[in-house]
Amino acid sequence: MKEFLFSVKSIFWRFNVWLIALLALLVRLLGLKWMSYANFPEFYRDYGMVSRIVLGHAVWLGPPSMLGGFHFPAIYYYSMAPMLWLLHGHPLGLILTGVLFSVLTVVVLFKILYLWTSERGLACIGALLCALSVYSLHLASYTSNPNFLPLFVLWYLYELTLVLQQKATFWNFLWLGVAFAFATQLHTTAALVLPVVTIVALLIFRVRLTLSKVFVAVVAVFVMYIPYLLYETTHGFTNTLRLFSLGANNLHGGNAWFGVLALWNFFVGTITPFNAWYSYTNLDPNSLYFIVAGVITLVILRLIYAFTFGQASFTRSQVRLFSKEARVLLWLWFLVEALVMILYSRAAHDHYLIVLWPLPIILLTWFIWRIKQMFGIYTSVVLAFVVIFSLQIFSFYRHASTSWSAFLPEYKQHYENNPNLEEIGSRWQ
Repeated sequence: MKEFLFSVKSIFWRFNVWLIALLALLVRLLGLKWMSYANFPEFYRDYGMVSRIVLGHAVWLGPPSMLGGFHFPAIYYYSMAPMLWLLHGHPLGLILTGVLFSVLTVVVLFKILYLWTSERGLACIGALLCALSVYSLHLASYTSNPNFLPLFVLWYLYELTLVLQQKATFWNFLWLGVAFAFATQLHTTAALVLPVVTIVALLIFRVRLTLSKVFVAVVAVFVMYIPYLLYETTHGFTNTLRLFSLGANNLHGGNAWFGVLALWNFFVGTITPFNAWYSYTNLDPNSLYFIVAGVITLVILRLIYAFTFGQASFTRSQVRLFSKEARVLLWLWFLVEALVMILYSRAAHDHYLIVLWPLPIILLTWFIWRIKQMFGIYTSVVLAFVVIFSLQIFSFYRHASTSWSAFLPEYKQHYENNPNLEEIGSRWQ
């Protein structure tokens, strides 16, 4: 019996990340038909764009964003084309692409935590919490270009860590370029944050770069940007100029308080069941929320000190759980995005903060590990957070009660009959 239990434990320890990924998949598929994927027109706009790609039409630029008329590059639509093609044009292909990317985010989070800490147990905790997180479930519950960001940002930071450690191979530089191209084309926040993080980190660690490997990364970025570059070079770079104009008009700190509030609530609200997870700027707090949020804020401030100076919380013992590369990247990741949010002159929407996800999960995972080292409490604390996150999932399913398929005929017909769809798709001719 003992040998059997030992074998089961060994199998779980070897394949635990894939079992966690399977759990993440099941959780996301469990309420699939109840998710409100399609109660907004953008879903069918995206469905129209991806359908064109599957039918063999070249889409060089996506439809305009809701803010400023800036057109996002078309890589978002190309990323959904394989699944739509496999399902013979069924709109479920778009939805399952978001589910697949969400599950892959859990796997990449495990890999990067293991790289940063060399602690497999800690990496499993982070992956498990991400698999059960309501915010991750929310991002997987509908298709939208910023919702794919966590996968590619984490992937990029993983490859960048290897570069900083002077361990990157030819393939690592190739994937570095691919991840960078995907993330920066999915949303403007990544285009602002990742280049700054990269340049500052390379300067801090004084990395010696091999020209041939850098060339591989540059070529990968260039190839992934070809559709966008073709459109811009044939249209006088009008879209890029619009982006710079948009930034000049809106990055002047007119409403810095909204950015601070959004960042604070992002870290507090995504790990507690007491906040409206779907809207960071429209808070509906109660006294319990402020009590819990206040306590968490104090703990976070203490953890920031411990994380920075390598001291376990409430003790003076020296701890270096995360590598130096990890600490630098985590700080830069947060500070650059925080600066953008504070400078931004309008109220912060939730998709402006997706570039930081799952940073709250990473910090929470580190906090659980600290509790283990300080007090020897481990399993019960992990189970407590798993129960809390699981309860949030039930609450999420309770609110997501509309079948996406009910909206399909109406919106699909509307967008197929829209004479401006060709123009919105910006097909290069």
